[in-house]
Amino acid sequence: MIGTLVISWIVAFPSVAAPTAADSAASFRRVDSEILMLTDTEPGELSEFRFSALGRVFCYSDSGLPEPTGCVPVPVEIESKFAFGRGYFGTFGDDVILVFEVHNFESGGIGVVRFDSRALEVRWRIHIPAFNLGEPGVEGRALYLSGVGFIGKLDLETGGFQWKHEDLLGKANAFVCFGPPRIGPDLVVFVGECDPGKKVEIAFEKISGQVKK
Repeated sequence: MIGTLVISWIVAFPSVAAPTAADSAASFRRVDSEILMLTDTEPGELSEFRFSALGRVFCYSDSGLPEPTGCVPVPVEIESKFAFGRGYFGTFGDDVILVFEVHNFESGGIGVVRFDSRALEVRWRIHIPAFNLGEPGVEGRALYLSGVGFIGKLDLETGGFQWKHEDLLGKANAFVCFGPPRIGPDLVVFVGECDPGKKVEIAFEKISGQVKK
């Protein structure tokens, strides 16, 4: 069950020394909005999306209709009271990693699932009680995730968090929406982008997850 969340106001956090763009790892690709039948859909409408990875086309639909020919259904279920918001995908060996957001404008959550691209066997799946999914960043087996009041470093091998911060709302380093993280040798930096004219940053030590003052 995806928990209900309370949205709080953003509070600026002072800028910190950050890795340059050249140091950043490539992020996951966004599920192609050009071929989504419904994206950012209203709750109660159908959620459908598709993307290509590892030589296959993967699809999701809650319409109950057969998948199009050549389209492989992803092992994901979205509760009828929620709608698909946005998603990103990447690969880890021969497996697919899908990161997606669902919402009903009152509550929502983020799901992450790793599955075998051929057998469609789920290796692991997690849910995060946050929404406003930010673009993930990946480096090796580390996946950096962000959402309302949440930042974490996920181990793609195990599906467990190496570290996470779930209490960013209502504090001096509060954020509710993020751009892609910048990943450097020692630090990962998340940029709050709700107000384009007033971007604020927060940096974490990559190993410990401690906030870099």
